[in-house]
Amino acid sequence: MLPKATVVVRTAGQPKSLIGDQLGKMRMWLDNRGIFLAGFAPVPLGDDEVAFDAYFTDPDQADLFRAVFS
Repeated sequence: MLPKATVVVRTAGQPKSLIGDQLGKMRMWLDNRGIFLAGFAPVPLGDDEVAFDAYFTDPDQADLFRAVFS
């Protein structure tokens, strides 16, 4: 269950073949800033495309993430 005050940021869609690269970039970006997600979930956009929903408890952190990955 997610915390009550959660902000959801959906990443831009991308080919499924690039999931590993994108996850690595997001993880490194989050770790370098000491940001912890409240949750994370894949969002299928079609047969060959996927996005991710990242859940934040801090709206400022969500805005930073959105600026880079949405």
